[in-house]
Parts: sequence; structure tokens; C-alpha cells
Amino acid sequence: YRAFTLEERAKVKRTGPPISLAIPDKGLATRMDRLRYSALGHPLSPEVIRQLERLRRWDERIKSQPSEERNLEQATAVLKRFCEKLVIPTYVRDEAIRIYREALRKGLVRGRSIVSMVAASLYAACRSLGVPVRLKHIAEASVLAYDERGETRAFENAKKEVSRCYRLILKELKLPVKMADPKIYVHTVVERAGLPTKVEEIAREFIDRARQVRITAGKDPLGVAAAAVYVACVMLGLRRTQKEVAKAAGVTEVTIRNRYKELRERLGLAIPE
Repeated sequence: YRAFTLEERAKVKRTGPPISLAIPDKGLATRMDRLRYSALGHPLSPEVIRQLERLRRWDERIKSQPSEERNLEQATAVLKRFCEKLVIPTYVRDEAIRIYREALRKGLVRGRSIVSMVAASLYAACRSLGVPVRLKHIAEASVLAYDERGETRAFENAKKEVSRCYRLILKELKLPVKMADPKIYVHTVVERAGLPTKVEEIAREFIDRARQVRITAGKDPLGVAAAAVYVACVMLGLRRTQKEVAKAAGVTEVTIRNRYKELRERLGLAIPE
């Protein structure tokens, strides 16, 4: 908030941080400090200190008693680790915890892994807000958060579990998640491949033209973005192989080859095969 006069400052005066969904109790809980002096500055007697200590201990127990609160404490800690590993912005984290709270309220978390449900909520938040994060990256982070080895079998199991929880969240919460736009992945592919900005501009134009002729329907958005970047490189005469672009995008060469062929034929591009 902003206040320019003493009167405005008195009207908007508050104590403590604003309400946040990322905190289990939304930041509304109070905490009793370990006091040794009274408000007048006089030392407290040992009996009063023991009584305050008992009250403080019971206050902590009462606040953490409900199972939902304990579940949220674990979930927020896990979500924080995910966001740190994947460099997720704060507004996406807040949306993810909101989705998780709704799933917890409807009883979807019961009997399922907290890590998988948090990962699914984070992926749902990324999809709904248009943040370019893939499911396999979130599943990989869910494995590495607890197992630094990141074994292949553990990763595959985590990916399946996160995908299952994600479908459950979409079905029960009826989230308005749209199909991912291939253009949101173009910048990431161009940056990882070390290409100039002109490639990104041309690739976005090709994606718009491909959407008009319905080439992108039912296709992997990242594969379409990678193929558009490769087509832009060919049009500008930049020496980049399909293997290099595929490695930067995290897709296979076959995917780029198939999407490249479709773009060339359907858009009528005068480029070599």
C-alpha cells in the first residue's frame, strides 16, 4: 500500500505481513515469545515464566493438531523445494498451493502421496497460467528432491504417478486448463540453442500460420516449437542440425523431422527436404 500523509498512514496501518496462501495458516497465526521481562521492564518471577512456557507449548500443540494443517505444512515445504529447483515464479507457487488446498478440502489427497499431489498441483498451475514447464521436468524434480541419484526407474514411476494425480485434479476440480501454446516454448528453445532473436520472431510467425491451417491440433507443443525454430534456422541460412535443435528442446530428432515435413508441405515453404 502507499500512504502520503499521516492520516492516510493511520488508516492503512497494519501489523505483520499480508495474508499468503503459501503459508499453512495464511499468516494469521500468533506466536508466543519466551519473555523474561514484563511490559514495564521488570524481571518476571520463575513461577510466571514456567506458566508462560506451558501456555506457549500448549498454544503450539493446539495450532498443529488438525491433520489438514500438518498436511499443508508438509505440502508447502515440498512445493518450496520444487519451485527452487525449477525456478518457478511466486505467483505460480501461490496458484499451485491454492489448487492443493482445494484438492485437500475435497479429500483427493487422502491415500495418495503428498509429493505427487503437490507436483500435480504445480503442473496444473503452470498449465493454467501458461508457464512453459513440462510434466517430465516436474516429475524429475519430485525424484531429485528426495533421491539425488535420480534413478531411471524411480523417475518413470514418479512421472506416471504425477500424471495420474494431475488427471484426477482436472476431473474433480474442473480446472479450466487450455492446450499449451507452442509459442511459449520458442524462447526457451532459442536461448538453449544459442540462436539470435530473429529466429524467435520468424518461428512465432510460422506457428501462427500453422495454427491457421490446423497443423498444431493434437501435436506436442514443444515439438511444434522446435520444428518452427529449425525451419527459421533453415530460412535464415543458419547452420543448425536437427540433432542440435532437438537437444535444446528436449525432444527427439524424429519429432522435429515429422513436424518439419508437415510445416514444409502444408505451408508451401520453398526449403529443401
